[in-house]
Amino acid sequence: MQEKISTSDTPNAKPRRSYTREFKARIIAECDAGDKSVAQVAMSHQINANLIHNWRRRMKQGGARQAMVPVALSAPAPSRCEGPGHIEVVLDTATVRFYGTVDSHNARTLLSVLR
Repeated sequence: MQEKISTSDTPNAKPRRSYTREFKARIIAECDAGDKSVAQVAMSHQINANLIHNWRRRMKQGGARQAMVPVALSAPAPSRCEGPGHIEVVLDTATVRFYGTVDSHNARTLLSVLR
C-alpha cells in the first residue's frame, strides 16, 4: 500500500508522489530483512528501486530532516549586524545568523546538526 501525502495540481501532469517517513521506514526494513532484493520490494510496491536506494542512503546519513536540538547561547544575538563579522545561513525553513567573532568549531557543530 502506497501512502501518498501530496500530488501535483497541474492539469494533465503526472502527479508527483511523496511518501511518509513511516512508509519509507517500513520499505527499508523490508529490504533489510534479507528475504527479498531491493528490486523485488520496489516492484511489489510499484516504486522505483533507485528511490529505495536513495532512502537507505539518506537514512544512513542521518536523514534529510532531523529533530530540532536545543542550543544554549552564551549571550543574546544582537538585533542587527554590528561590526565586521556577520554570517547568515538560510536553510529550508530556518535562518541561522552569526554576529561578531564566530568560533569555527561551534559553528560547524551547529550547522552539521541542522543539515
